[in-house]
Amino acid sequence: MHRNRAADDPLVLAGIKQLEKFDPGVRIALKRNPDYWKEGSGHLDAAEITVISDSTARFNALKSGQIDIINRVDHKAVGLLEKSGLKLVRAPGGYHVEAAMQIDKAPYDNPDLRLALKFATNREQILKALFSGYGTIGNDHPIPPTDPFFNKELPQRKYDPDKAAAAFKKAGIADPKILLQASDAAFNGAVDEGALLQASAAKAGIKVDLKKEPADGFWDNVWLKGAFVSSYWGGRAAATQMLSVAYAAGAPWNETHWNNEKFEKLLADARGETDEDKRRPYIWEMQAMLNEQGGAIIPVFKDWLDAHLDKVGGHTPHGGFDMDNGYIMQKAWLKS
Repeated sequence: MHRNRAADDPLVLAGIKQLEKFDPGVRIALKRNPDYWKEGSGHLDAAEITVISDSTARFNALKSGQIDIINRVDHKAVGLLEKSGLKLVRAPGGYHVEAAMQIDKAPYDNPDLRLALKFATNREQILKALFSGYGTIGNDHPIPPTDPFFNKELPQRKYDPDKAAAAFKKAGIADPKILLQASDAAFNGAVDEGALLQASAAKAGIKVDLKKEPADGFWDNVWLKGAFVSSYWGGRAAATQMLSVAYAAGAPWNETHWNNEKFEKLLADARGETDEDKRRPYIWEMQAMLNEQGGAIIPVFKDWLDAHLDKVGGHTPHGGFDMDNGYIMQKAWLKS
């Protein structure tokens, strides 16, 4: 889930288990449950999960053999990882980075200003510079191309300084005082993404101020409080679930404060419809609404990148979440 810190912190795996030791935010040690019932899984006798937030330290621990598996591999380390004989596990999915505008707070309550910032975002540059191409271009809604309800007929928004400038002029705000609060607590590269947006917007004549926020306390002090902040979502198993948790009017994690009566009706209809062909138009229209009117700039869907030592088996790609969608301890084994 998006803000379950225990689930979202970078983890490393040393192996379906009984709790032995638990140090919150640091490590958890487990041993195999002798009564585990599912055949063909639960192969490891024990496992230890340790939080190593620094991506370099995480990679070095894997390379040195101190640990067996890591998640959240830094894209810049992929080449070195493969040269070291380590195995990369890559999976596209719903994990997306974003800059979230609260649409009920000035100046982001102006739809033309929001559109201007979307056109001022150089998505290709962000994907290449920040993620080395390990991902796909986003289109300002949270449904990824891997989802069966992805709106493939919705035109892909591209970086266009002229359209950005025209929308900004139409907004009619002389000095909107646009401030993006960014922190790498959201995702590795969030501050750099803010700098790229600042530079690409400047080419359209739009001034964006960037404030680097400390990682410590970001989720408590900035996220859901700042009017324009860096963020990310891990995606969801179903499009209606993703739209419900992040964009429904009463959702506590509705970070853009999206509240649209037509959208609510479409969402209710989509959740109540069991026929996929009838449900699809509802979900497609909601994507189009967020693309055009929503407060989320979603430039990239980032691939999940895990890595493991050669002796590890059973570690496979999964688009739902990293570490085999969280089932790594059930599925992995160590080769003799």
